[in-house]
Parts: sequence; structure tokens; C-alpha cells
Amino acid sequence: MRMWQRGLCEYNEIKGIYWEWQSDDSSSVKASLAQEAVGANPTDMGKKGTKRHILTDGSDVSLSIVITGANVHDVKELETLLDSIVIARPDFNYKVGSMENLCLDKGYFGEPALEVIVLRG
Repeated sequence: MRMWQRGLCEYNEIKGIYWEWQSDDSSSVKASLAQEAVGANPTDMGKKGTKRHILTDGSDVSLSIVITGANVHDVKELETLLDSIVIARPDFNYKVGSMENLCLDKGYFGEPALEVIVLRG
């Protein structure tokens, strides 16, 4: 993780992380050694597999990655994902007209996700 953090810091100095737009999504991956037990869809409850939750900046640079079981709903990991950004976010309150935007799909709709997002600015 330190290597990733150092790489992001260097990237931020050279090119700049595009904090104004961020996006979160996930993808499920079947358990490769248990194909018969997995079934057709690894997101079915109780099925084996993993899910990668990834937060990227506006240029698709990965800021945070969380790995869970395939049957974990996306909204349950939003808080962990936002808290796991490996470098410090800038304070957008000092710039007039600056704000961060977070793009999410329908899996994050509702009060629990909105509360997590608002608490983190």
C-alpha cells in the first residue's frame, strides 16, 4: 500500500489528481477454484467469489480499493471505500465555486448512502 500511496503522491505532484469528479463501482469475480459450487452468478447469496469496490478520480486513477465477498451489497462498503482513500483529500471549502462530485449507480440510492456521502463532504 505504501508503494501505491507514494505513486499517487508523485502522480498528484506531476499531473494532479482530478478530485472534482470521483466515481465508485464494483465488479464480482467468481471463485476460480470452485466453479461447480459458484453457479452462474457469483452475487447470489451464499455463493463464493469476491467483489472489488474501486473509487477513482475523474481521470480513472484508483484512489481506494476494498475487497469483499461477492454477496456484499455495494452500499454497505461505501463508507469503508471513502475512508480508505490512500492520500489526503484537499479542502474544497477554501476555493469559491469548488466542489467534489461523486458518481454512483443505482445500488447506492437511498438515505444510508446519502448520509455517508454528506458526512464526508
